[in-house]
Amino acid sequence: MARPSLPENFDDLGEAAQSYAKELHRRRLVHYHYVKSTEECNEVHRAALADPMGVLRRRLFQHAGDPWEGETIALKVDLIEATKSWETLTEGGAPCPVVFDDEDVRETMELDAALRDADKSLQHGQNIIGLGPEGWVPKDHYERAVARSKKLKEDVLAETRSAEERAEVEAHWPFDDIDEEKYM
Repeated sequence: MARPSLPENFDDLGEAAQSYAKELHRRRLVHYHYVKSTEECNEVHRAALADPMGVLRRRLFQHAGDPWEGETIALKVDLIEATKSWETLTEGGAPCPVVFDDEDVRETMELDAALRDADKSLQHGQNIIGLGPEGWVPKDHYERAVARSKKLKEDVLAETRSAEERAEVEAHWPFDDIDEEKYM
């Protein structure tokens, strides 16, 4: 396990990107020290963390227990992975009770990849604009965030290839202000 470091281009990053990089570095550093201390002081816990099926088990447990927010693709991807690793996961226990056909697996994996790409794009946009969790911005930074959002939208619209694509971006721009009254 390598000790984490800040990105090489840290000094070239904007304020929001530097803040994000610092926080990510801090979290990775905490994780690094936790793992190193666990290796030295708690062999049983280290073995549990190093179990190759441990990550899959934790993801299955977490995704199965998460409140439903309209999307279950992460759980389905984990279940597909569980069916592929069933013998290792159960150490040769009962036969796998879940079966997915090949076409369903292919479609699920394509959708998962597309959703991850969309999530990365959304996160990148949030970083550019300087949005915090849930899209919130401190009052002092609101005008700057609105200006950055407008500029980002203009840049994206300039890259559109058709009127239809432009209309889609206009209609579904994720960083536009909304009237919350109609949702209350």
